[in-house]
Amino acid sequence: MLWGNEMAYTFNDLPRGVTGKKLPADSVLWNMRKTELMELLRLAQHNYTVLMEFYSNAAKSSMDTQKKLDRIQAKLEKKLALNGNSEFVYVNGKYDGLKEAIEIVKKEMR
Repeated sequence: MLWGNEMAYTFNDLPRGVTGKKLPADSVLWNMRKTELMELLRLAQHNYTVLMEFYSNAAKSSMDTQKKLDRIQAKLEKKLALNGNSEFVYVNGKYDGLKEAIEIVKKEMR
């Protein structure tokens, strides 16, 4: 088999294209057997599918994290509003309400 079983992608591989390697010159492609070309196409198809799934999962994870951060922000803003402050106040060597804020973040990020 000319192309091997190369199916793993890293960010360093992305500039190489969907086969994980630079494509051969046109003259080499023209001289390849049909089976070799089919293997190359199947490899490219598989890697493209895996890459799209990776991007989809990354986008979903990013949206989920953003939702968590939005909830944290809303809860912290509510906490500050209830205390009548626009920020955490430094009192007697510590920030008033900071412990509760940390607990809010820990709870939401689970």
